[in-house]
Order: sequence, then C-alpha cells, then structure tokens
Amino acid sequence: MGKRYVSYAYPVAAFFIISLFVALYFKMSTGIGRTGEYLIYGGGIVLGLIAGALIDLTSGKAAKGIVHVITGSGNLEPAPSFSYQESLAANGKYAEAAESYHQHLRTHPDDQHARIALADIYANELDDLKTAEQLYREIRDAQDATALAHRATESLIDLYHKTRDRGRLMAELSRTAEQYRGTRAGEAAKRALMDLKKDAD
Repeated sequence: MGKRYVSYAYPVAAFFIISLFVALYFKMSTGIGRTGEYLIYGGGIVLGLIAGALIDLTSGKAAKGIVHVITGSGNLEPAPSFSYQESLAANGKYAEAAESYHQHLRTHPDDQHARIALADIYANELDDLKTAEQLYREIRDAQDATALAHRATESLIDLYHKTRDRGRLMAELSRTAEQYRGTRAGEAAKRALMDLKKDAD
C-alpha cells in the first residue's frame, strides 16, 4: 500500500509548492488576505489529489483493460510492454505478476520479452533462482530470441555468481567465450573464465 500512496504524495507536494508561489505572487501584487491564501493552498492540494488519482488509475485499474489486448483477447499482437504485470510488480505484488506472466505465456509461448520479465521477477524478487535459471536458459536457447539471448546469458552468469555455482558459472563463461568469440562480450567471458581457473589452482 505504501508504494501506492507515492502516486499521491508527489503530485500533492508539487502542486502545494506551486500554490505557495502563486499565493506569494498574488499577495505581493494584489494584497490578498488570509482567506485568499488558504483557498489557493486548498486548490493546490485538490489538484494534487486529482493528479495522483489519475496516475493511480492509469497504472492500476486502467491497466487491467490493457492486459486483455496484450494477452490476445483483442486483435493486436503481443507487445514487449506489459502494463498490468508491471503495475502489479510496482506495487510489490510479485507473485500475482508472475502468475499473470504465466497466463500470458500459456497463450503466447514464443513471447520471449514476457519470459525474460518473468525470469527477472523470479531471480530478483521471489528468490526462486531455479525457476529463473530455467527461464533464462529457455530464452538463451530459443531460435527466435537472438535479440534477448545475450541478455539471458548475462543474467545466467550473474545468477551463478549469486549462487556461487562455480561449475555452471565456468561452463556458461566457456560457452559465451566460444559463441561470442572475437567480440567484447566473448573476450570478457574468456578473461573471467581464466581468472576462475587461476583461483582454482
């Protein structure tokens, strides 16, 4: 709930500060009284609350309508933007966001953008590193995920660093060095692999 209140706090604070300057301007130019000042302050707070409500509506309830299009309920193809799931995650509802991504992937199993977003939630928020690893591997090995394969590979390397799984880390670095030979990524993986081997000696 705390994160939700932020959508109100910032606009209210912003509009209240603006109202202070407006009140100061009118006080110096027309000499308005206390009542006029309070009306301006109150108007600033009301405008801030309205702006906060619009922000909350856009990121929450309105997103539920958008998700029907994203998941194929409409006529549009899935897009690499998942407003409803992102809204759930932004509000700390990681398990619900993960389930929503799973539902999306059951309809669109080839959507690698959704799969990598789901893997990130498991790796960074739900602490389910085994599931995250499986999803990253699926993306890395998919024939249609060339744009995200490198991103998934980097995530796997980070994951193996986190779990201190030296064997899988070395295997992933070796595979990366070979696959991306001659590139900066390949050379970096090669150096990291050599450092690990030196530490093992």
